[in-house]
Amino acid sequence: MTSFTEMLSLGYWFVDPGISQTLFLKAILVAFAGLFIAGVILKLWFKKGDFHPVKRKFLKPIPGSLMRWGLTGVLLALFRYEGAHYLSWRFWWLIFAVWVVFIIIRRVRFVREEYPRRMQMYEQRNDGREWEVKAKEKKSKKKKRK
Repeated sequence: MTSFTEMLSLGYWFVDPGISQTLFLKAILVAFAGLFIAGVILKLWFKKGDFHPVKRKFLKPIPGSLMRWGLTGVLLALFRYEGAHYLSWRFWWLIFAVWVVFIIIRRVRFVREEYPRRMQMYEQRNDGREWEVKAKEKKSKKKKRK
């Protein structure tokens, strides 16, 4: 186990950790692969599903983010597993973690501020049922084409 003072030195973040074949690293690899697969499944589900237009706008970036994070995590885990000299540094994991936290905070702040305002604007423009009617019309047109 490493101490906190050891983590403050540059040598900790920029050292070549060597080939690591631990169970934890393999579990990380599987977890990030699962994150990528979840992103693909959500992307397909969002394409087929009928969602409220405002909710669709807020949910649309989630699958892309999951796929990017999954792919990046898989690559970092593979670099660490294979012992790639510069690409297996702990520094890249730190950059990745900061990136993920920044994106999540930014997205949560955006949803908290914008979602109620946009829902209110949508309700003022429409009676709230228009999107359901359009979704049913869209489905009926698809069935007629087949």
